[in-house]
Amino acid sequence: MVLRDEDGAAIGFMKILRDRTEQRLGFERLRETEDRLRRAQEAGGVGMFHVDAEGTLYPTPEFCRLYGLPEREAYPSTAFERLVIP
Repeated sequence: MVLRDEDGAAIGFMKILRDRTEQRLGFERLRETEDRLRRAQEAGGVGMFHVDAEGTLYPTPEFCRLYGLPEREAYPSTAFERLVIP
């Protein structure tokens, strides 16, 4: 943040630092866990998905293969419902 005198001229700067080490380490642990889960899914052919509040389904590539869907990042949940509910 710029510090200014009464005339508006810049006379200095102020910066506040925060230690975000724990946050960064948490993100790294999450990334490592996601990587291990991905490798386990690939090895076992296990498919997973999650659905958000708007009804969008986010499948893993293995899920798409199991259900014969083209591999995509997201589907409307109705696309999967049509496969399992006649």
